[in-house]
Amino acid sequence: MDTGRDPFFSHSSWSVNLPGTAQYVFAQAHKAGNQSVSVLSAARDEIDFADSTLLYPVGVAALSVLVLLVQLAFHLRTQRNAYTKPAESEPSPLAEPLHAPEESENASALAKHVKEHGGAVIIAFNLVRSGSTLALLGMSMYSATKALGHTATLEPQNSQIVIHVGTCITYLYASALSIASVLSGPILSTTVVRHLNCILVLEWAAYAYRDLWPLATFTLEPIDLDEGALLWTRLALLTLSAVFVPLLIPRLYIPFDPENPWPDPHPEQTSSILSLWLYIWLDPTIRLASRVEHLTIDMLPPLADYDEAHNLM
Repeated sequence: MDTGRDPFFSHSSWSVNLPGTAQYVFAQAHKAGNQSVSVLSAARDEIDFADSTLLYPVGVAALSVLVLLVQLAFHLRTQRNAYTKPAESEPSPLAEPLHAPEESENASALAKHVKEHGGAVIIAFNLVRSGSTLALLGMSMYSATKALGHTATLEPQNSQIVIHVGTCITYLYASALSIASVLSGPILSTTVVRHLNCILVLEWAAYAYRDLWPLATFTLEPIDLDEGALLWTRLALLTLSAVFVPLLIPRLYIPFDPENPWPDPHPEQTSSILSLWLYIWLDPTIRLASRVEHLTIDMLPPLADYDEAHNLM
């Protein structure tokens, strides 16, 4: 068989002898491929790098939810195992009063809660952070309502919807964490605060890149300048809750031996991060040394429990 003369095997005759249906299918496939590429390119160009900076805290918040759920599962399991262990010594029913006043019980419970969290100063800092996150949630909801077309004439883009809704959900999660840091126990509160600090610091960094860094240049302008006073209020609250509170809040005293905590811990163990970095906790001792000729042992700060002789051996 001479394939060179057969028109079916001729390369030039393929495009001519193909049925009309096959040509239509190939044409539609080629057209669909071009449309898919154009749609992906448009979606990629719709969200630029400046807008995507607001999505980083959203992703971190989603990851934080997963990690926190795992930590809560381990925490609940530990608490359940602790409750199921038999008590070594049961308290005598005669050791407690039969009728305790309700007000004194509430006061003692509140005082115990404050003491477990490290004192009233730490509680006050956590309350300030909670108020800031709630205010940020309200402002983000207002910005989302304004930007998504409730007061505008143009229809918002899909990228704006994703950014504003994601920001609102992030602040809602941060507000829940801030409230939990005040109401939960000391162990769970420490875990929650770490997640909250990560989210707020990343949120502050995103707005600092968008709106503070351009102020240090000659050619750039803040991206969110259209928000006006709302922008600077948001930046002030973010700076307060994400920078000042973590740097200035005293740290919770964690004893070296949980069964033998010190009643008067060393200032270095409870000082804030900023005080620890700059040795501000030494200022009272230095001021006292400038007023007297000689410092006695009683005037010096107490020894840290991890430097005690029986703990070092």
